[in-house]
Amino acid sequence: MIEEYILDLSFLVSYQDGHKHLLSNEYERQLAVAKQEPNGPQPVVQDRGRQKRIMGDNPSWWVGKPKKGNNTSMHAFGPTRTVVDNVIGLLPTLPENETKFFSWLRFDSTLNLHKDPDSECWIAFNVRGDQSIYFNTDDGEFAGSIKYNVALVNSKKYHAFETDGNERLLLRKTFKHHTFDQMKSYLNERLT
Repeated sequence: MIEEYILDLSFLVSYQDGHKHLLSNEYERQLAVAKQEPNGPQPVVQDRGRQKRIMGDNPSWWVGKPKKGNNTSMHAFGPTRTVVDNVIGLLPTLPENETKFFSWLRFDSTLNLHKDPDSECWIAFNVRGDQSIYFNTDDGEFAGSIKYNVALVNSKKYHAFETDGNERLLLRKTFKHHTFDQMKSYLNERLT
């Protein structure tokens, strides 16, 4: 059942702890550049505000917890080729009619149960944080959880993670024109 929610690519893509360390350093470098060059790419901080109930009278364990903290996103950039390009290169060539950009996405607290309104699915490299991602059915039933290094996630299914006190940093690309099933087939054909 969890196969409808996530495709764990950790065993198919040679993304290692060394990559995580280099990406983490590159993220910090890009934040420093953004601070020094206010006309260049800048991080966007989103205050997640107050929690809303999203699942009827019998919500899952993470629904109803207070939303606190921020999430920060920023398009990955560099003056030349960086470790970001090298890590993205571990994946097969992705469909051309999708955005070419991967973005940093940083969370400093729990991400509550939700569906992503602006994408069909997304692929992410986990850079920092070892939290599991959790999934729920539309009826509010727990569908499973998993820890991953690289994964394709169905953003039209309820998903969340609970902080373990550490931040979570992803290098992520969203897909707006390809469904989870289409991208799952696409990646399976090219990686297996």
